[in-house]
Amino acid sequence: MAYKAGCVLLQLFGPHLLPALDFSAVKLSDKSVQVSVEYMSTGLLSKEPSCSLIITSKPSKTKLGEDSFFNPTETFAPQGSLASKWIPTAPNSDFCSKPSLEFVQRCLSDCLENHARCNQTANSRYPSRLLDLDSPSSGQDTVFLTTPKGRPPFAALSYCWGGDIGFKTKESTIAKAQAGLSLAELPQTIQDAVFVCRGAGLHYLWVDRLCIVHDRELDFAAEMNRMGDIYSQARITIVAGNSATSEEGFLNPQLPHMPRSLQLPFNCPTGEGSKVVISPRQQEIEVVNSRGWTLQESLLSQRLVFYGSRQLEWTCRTVSKADGGHPSPYLVGLSRHESAHFSNSIWDAGEKHDLVWRMWIQLVKHYTQRNLSHLSDRLIAISALAKKANEAFQDKYLAGLWRGDLLRQLQWRPQRPWIVQPDEIYIAPSWSWASLEGEIDWYVPKSSEIEGEIKIISCKVVPVSPVAPYGALSGGDLIIRGRAISGHFGLDNNWSMRTMMFGTLFEFKFYPDTDEFLFKGLDDVNKAICFTLLPISKDENWNRTYRGLVLQENQDKEIYRRIGVFIGPLWKDDETVFRDILYLRGLNDITIV
Repeated sequence: MAYKAGCVLLQLFGPHLLPALDFSAVKLSDKSVQVSVEYMSTGLLSKEPSCSLIITSKPSKTKLGEDSFFNPTETFAPQGSLASKWIPTAPNSDFCSKPSLEFVQRCLSDCLENHARCNQTANSRYPSRLLDLDSPSSGQDTVFLTTPKGRPPFAALSYCWGGDIGFKTKESTIAKAQAGLSLAELPQTIQDAVFVCRGAGLHYLWVDRLCIVHDRELDFAAEMNRMGDIYSQARITIVAGNSATSEEGFLNPQLPHMPRSLQLPFNCPTGEGSKVVISPRQQEIEVVNSRGWTLQESLLSQRLVFYGSRQLEWTCRTVSKADGGHPSPYLVGLSRHESAHFSNSIWDAGEKHDLVWRMWIQLVKHYTQRNLSHLSDRLIAISALAKKANEAFQDKYLAGLWRGDLLRQLQWRPQRPWIVQPDEIYIAPSWSWASLEGEIDWYVPKSSEIEGEIKIISCKVVPVSPVAPYGALSGGDLIIRGRAISGHFGLDNNWSMRTMMFGTLFEFKFYPDTDEFLFKGLDDVNKAICFTLLPISKDENWNRTYRGLVLQENQDKEIYRRIGVFIGPLWKDDETVFRDILYLRGLNDITIV
């Protein structure tokens, strides 16, 4: 191969190209391969330039790797070159520098003056407490916890705690915080946030660790309930994207800003010649995007100042910019299109319900991929998103699901059915995805229609605190009127369940919520288990099979808990018999807790 023979370009990019491309039709020699950098007028967002490396075979004019080669590469213009009018320069990795702070100031000033969409704040509740960064009674090394007068602009911090260490405001420490805290005794991430705030011209900062009294139950619940208001009202949200703990700080990028690179000619859109530098793209997964709490903090903020592993980025509801380099397509873990779409949906009250419901399902899928230190936060850490969404379209929120789309949303299932359901603390009713730990998904095809006779009779949840109706729960139940079938089912290790009814052997696909019912011997009648199947929807394009909940009766008779979902019967000829059996059973009210 040419890259082994000394071709500089292929030595640099060969490991990325070779697995993805078929070179069999082209001879890779100096005379047959042409390399160029091509400018494209459209990018990930409108007005955002992008370019790609095109390798072309001269004889056949066949483009190799135009699509697959774009992802692992990125192109920069030398500082001050003609190409820099169209192509970004390399990232500024000195986050403490004057140019870095000026970038934040410039973006903020432009947003406040010119972005109508970014300045549509409602008259929401203001934070109860803020950190005063510039009290005239102290120097630059002290901050004060204060109750602000009026509604001064402030910044909020989104970060990873990394454990319950360091100073935290509690009943026993609030007086100390109000008297003044030395910056040196605060975690480095908070010190860095103070530096950025002051550099951006802001005098107040909200940090959950310091601005909430954590051992006052009512105070904690009330501040959790206004979390969405806090982040949506913040002038900027500073995101410590590259630090796993509050002790690490975020002003020192963790990756080199430029790996080994290659300089190539560049033809500007004006026809003038210039140079660009192209290098393998470094794929960063920012640690802050693995934390459950930070999803709502990012999506509800008007403006994000994101300190990543290699570059500083600005994102508001109107534009995305990087201080050199290219804006990341997945800044908060979601694609920019997805995050912008949801942010706009919850701010536009006229949004159609079904669109917001679909977006909510996508958010839950993403949210449940993230980590929480405490499973008890499962509903709390997404409660601000739920509250803000409900303000837009006025539906009833029920333990992570929405009343207007409840029959469809009840058909969630865990990605890993061996997740064990926690018993030590109540999180949510069994019909809610929040009752389980781990990633959740929905597999309900568009062709699936809700059964005409099934109906929600009632559904209620009991919040732990009356001031936090979207947060932690102490109970909940659901009553559904539908046609259900109970029987003894045998299980096998392929997640199938079988039962004999009216001389017909029915087989269903079983997706259990936990490992409690896996691997119960199919042929051992003593291990057959009594389940109740409650069909909710029916696939019109796939053997007309039913989809619904698998329930098990509690010791309290006529009270059920959800243990999974089913699809079936799997054989087309059984559908008519199964439907007839359902109608023989009649309609019943089923209570699920």
